Amino acid sequence: MRGSPAEPKPFDFVPFDTMPQRQEPVGHGRWNNERFTGSFDCQLRVLSPVHIGSGLLDLMNGQVVRGFVKHGEQLIIPGASLKGVFRSIAEAISASCVSKTQARVQDLPIRGIEECSDAKQLCVCCRLFGSLGYLGRVRYTDAQPVQQTLAIVRIPSLHRPHPETQIYRDQRRRYRGRKFYYHGKLSQGQEPLQAMAEGSLFAFRADFENLTEAELHLILIGMGIIGGLKPKIGGAKPVCLGSVEVTVEHMTIYEPAARFLDYDMAPRSFTEDEWQRLQNASTLVCKDALNKLQSILAYPS
Repeated sequence: MRGSPAEPKPFDFVPFDTMPQRQEPVGHGRWNNERFTGSFDCQLRVLSPVHIGSGLLDLMNGQVVRGFVKHGEQLIIPGASLKGVFRSIAEAISASCVSKTQARVQDLPIRGIEECSDAKQLCVCCRLFGSLGYLGRVRYTDAQPVQQTLAIVRIPSLHRPHPETQIYRDQRRRYRGRKFYYHGKLSQGQEPLQAMAEGSLFAFRADFENLTEAELHLILIGMGIIGGLKPKIGGAKPVCLGSVEVTVEHMTIYEPAARFLDYDMAPRSFTEDEWQRLQNASTLVCKDALNKLQSILAYPS
């Protein structure tokens, strides 16, 4: 209705406030016993229905629905989807480039924050997650269902956002920042999606190599393991799908130098001192950006 106040939008922006700090990445063959190499065995719990679209239609309970991505006959959350979500959070709270965007370089509010293009000069997230010409040091397996409830969720039709919700005018069009959606109550509509229902559990593994304490701290915040963030994954985020919680079930550390000397050497877990230091190693985290993101991704909103 004309003249009525607009409804509040279910998203906010984390501003581009920090220039990327680019440097030469660590080589994959240069091991350092002061760095961490190992893995996290994780569980992902669905807080609101999750839909990872396959791009195909499926038949469920006699209805044609938008299908959930599968590997063979098994429904999964792809490791690439996990990596993209965790990377977007880590980029927003660190001195990192804008790795994937439809924005033109001249429309970004700070010159120099565009995606890294030199494999020998990378920002912290490109050094961790990878960039063109450089294999990252963090990898995620596909998340396999442990306890699943498949449901049909009906949502409103989603439309391309109006340009003025993504940019502001300051003599010329510029982008506000990185966009994140709040958690909230699912909106109801007529469009059917195949989704994992609230309470479903998935298991996946995160492998990492040659990370400093500060780099591992940034990864853990991006995954929502520390820092109080609850990531959102998959499609239909504007209608409040996709809220998840990630927890660590088991942590494994390898001693690279010792493994070269003893092939059968068993891995170990983090010590309490190491885990305590990791939770406080915040030198790569921009506090203002983290506070802003916590106000968006804290659960419940």
